[in-house]
Amino acid sequence: MELINQFSGAKGDTPYTRSLFKSFLCLAAEMSSTVSETDLSHTVQQYLYAHTRKTISAAQMAAELGYHPNYLNRVFKSSTGTTMRQYQLDLKIRKAMDMISHTDFTLRFIAQECGFDDQNYFSRLFRKRTGMSPTAFRQRHLSENQGTIVHTKHESINKASGG
Repeated sequence: MELINQFSGAKGDTPYTRSLFKSFLCLAAEMSSTVSETDLSHTVQQYLYAHTRKTISAAQMAAELGYHPNYLNRVFKSSTGTTMRQYQLDLKIRKAMDMISHTDFTLRFIAQECGFDDQNYFSRLFRKRTGMSPTAFRQRHLSENQGTIVHTKHESINKASGG
């Protein structure tokens, strides 16, 4: 508003130019907030990715970043098309899929590493998201995977070369 007041009385000041200037300032403010909202959403995504093992509520994330939870949820959903909770669960399931198909860690260990304290809940959610149980997923991907399997002792064995 201060800029508009400074502009008033300047050379070329007319109701039309004042309106145009006001529209320009509104558009600039909107673009500026869009960029910062995109950056905010990206920050949340990075944080959730880095802390996949934890379950972080919108309230915790908002407090960490200094925003209201409703605002943060709205910005995140607007940017990603999904809620923070669903995004977080998707990250956890993708991490589990990677661990199941590339390691021989137990499913209990994988569930814990992905932030699930309850292996039954993990298995139900995994089946719902992928269409198969973690065990069936492992069997399918291990039979397809002719590359390197990481064993629980963190040794890498190439199955194709016979071990």
